[in-house]
Amino acid sequence: MKFRDLCRVLSDFGVQWNERKGKGSHGAFEGLTHVSKIRAVFVIPHRQQKETRQPYVVAIRRRFELTKEHGVPDDIFS
Repeated sequence: MKFRDLCRVLSDFGVQWNERKGKGSHGAFEGLTHVSKIRAVFVIPHRQQKETRQPYVVAIRRRFELTKEHGVPDDIFS
């Protein structure tokens, strides 16, 4: 999945990209989770900011409670 597409999809769920949160070449996704209302940050390295690999997408979805168990379909993130 392209990084800009991932940012667009996540922004629909209130998760924003903040390039200033990470150290060095890392940035972070920030947002509130739906159930716990706790601010979660997911750091991602710069090399994954062009084409984001599937393990990163799966981990981001799990961290921000955007999985199928939480009512978010998988086809949005394909």
